[in-house]
Amino acid sequence: MRLQPVIVESGDVPTEVMTRIIRQRAPELRDCYLPRLAERPHLEGQLHFRLQLANHGDVLRVAAVVNTLGDAGALSCVQAIMESLVLPGAGEPSVIVVPLLFTPSG
Repeated sequence: MRLQPVIVESGDVPTEVMTRIIRQRAPELRDCYLPRLAERPHLEGQLHFRLQLANHGDVLRVAAVVNTLGDAGALSCVQAIMESLVLPGAGEPSVIVVPLLFTPSG
């Protein structure tokens, strides 16, 4: 699993902090993918999630906006992790996109 650069669609959120927090959860994100990869050895693709954040950093809403992985089990597992993130507040509601790449080699 590789985290691609976080995209800020609105708000003034510290992307480097967001990136660090999401990277800390990388083992859990991999745990969503690896069991599915064991069943489907050629499974790879991207999942991009749009996160709507409250002004204090709580994740209000998560939506998959890109899904080329094509695996419902991995999708729901990763989405649950995105929903559970605790991110720093920016003082205003914000929207970010978290792009993830899942490949057997990484």
